[in-house]
Amino acid sequence: MRYTVLWSPDAENDLAAIWLDANDRIAVTAAGNQVDAFLHQDAHLQGESRHG
Repeated sequence: MRYTVLWSPDAENDLAAIWLDANDRIAVTAAGNQVDAFLHQDAHLQGESRHG
């Protein structure tokens, strides 16, 4: 099953701030892409469930 990954504006802003402050922006970009890839393929198997 495939999923669409949507980043909230807060998450995008946080990632952008991390990227701007990073010494290795390529690594930050790769990590963000890896998160997208994990969630795109198997979102139901990733992370933790939260109530509310």
